[in-house]
Amino acid sequence: MPLLNSQNLRRNLLGAIVLAALPFSLPYSVAAQQLPPLPIEFRPGELANPGRPGGRRRGGGSRGSCQEGLPLSAIAYADTQVITELGVTRTDEIVGTLTTIAQPSLLFYLPQALSNTPTEFILKDSSERLLYQGQLIGSTDGNGIVVAPLPVALSPNMPYQWSLTVDCNETERTTVSGWIERRSPSDSLANDLGEADSQNRAALYANAGFLQDALTELASLRKLRPDDAIVEREWQDFLTALDLSDLVNVPVLDCCVISDAPMELTEPTEPTEETLPEDSVEPSTVEEATEDIQTPTESSEPDTRTILQRARDRG
Repeated sequence: MPLLNSQNLRRNLLGAIVLAALPFSLPYSVAAQQLPPLPIEFRPGELANPGRPGGRRRGGGSRGSCQEGLPLSAIAYADTQVITELGVTRTDEIVGTLTTIAQPSLLFYLPQALSNTPTEFILKDSSERLLYQGQLIGSTDGNGIVVAPLPVALSPNMPYQWSLTVDCNETERTTVSGWIERRSPSDSLANDLGEADSQNRAALYANAGFLQDALTELASLRKLRPDDAIVEREWQDFLTALDLSDLVNVPVLDCCVISDAPMELTEPTEPTEETLPEDSVEPSTVEEATEDIQTPTESSEPDTRTILQRARDRG
């Protein structure tokens, strides 16, 4: 018995040591919830940009309701490229962001209420092949930033071109366009993202160069917690780093979705005599031939000719 008691005591001591050590070996997800917000640190000049020259982050147009204040804008990363051709120098804008999500969200600043405003959204692949044509729909009382999920899934490591056109009035249209590419996060980043809260996910995305996902996370936080000073500061710093400081105080609206819009179809035209192929038969000729076959006389021999042959024989 004394030996058994000694062994039991030893087991109890070992159990106490293990229990005492548990708080220091908790999963990272528990410890992460107790960490302060991670800082958002990225250098725009060092970001990977899947875009191509010819993008447009700010909508054009010189007058009309779209130009009364800030223009239609894509909330995205952009840099510029100076190109000289045939002695003419121009500056092309390259708008593009990376995402880890199959169906990411795009962010736009709308300069006017959307309720009765016609829009057109287009998605193409890198070969200019049309993949999706739809419209941005929803209801807003005024201007603001909207977050719209893509209605189709992106294949990894393939750049896609998007564009949004807004009809400001009967005579003016304005367009923004850019590129987006889906890439897989590293294993360590994927693990950290799964264990972080929304605020820290925004920092993790941004610091890894996935700005589209960081923007989506921050916009969601900005909408849900408009009075949070930390979120407000991070949102302002983020947009300022992207050279979009004029949008830092614009509200994030609870809108919108990208929905199907039927493509315009050309009404089929009736064939004319000039376009009829040689083998075709006029309707009246076919009807006459059909009547002759349906009402044969008893004395007549069976006619084995086809309808087309009979029609040709009629000349």
